[in-house]
Amino acid sequence: MKLSALTAGLALATLISSAALAQGAPPTRVRGEVAGLDGNMLTVKSREGTAVMIKLTDNWAAGLVSPVPASTI
Repeated sequence: MKLSALTAGLALATLISSAALAQGAPPTRVRGEVAGLDGNMLTVKSREGTAVMIKLTDNWAAGLVSPVPASTI
């Protein structure tokens, strides 16, 4: 009985640790102007003036910030 409880505990610990490893690093936000897109490589000219190369995943998404007059809301 103790052996199966130990085995179940080890299996649970393995599942939890593997799920934590699979999450990876949090996303990094880049603000700037899009300079180009070549396949899945996006080039952005950052606000600091440097070119940043970003490899896009298959399920990437983009956001846009644009000034809008309050009267249009």
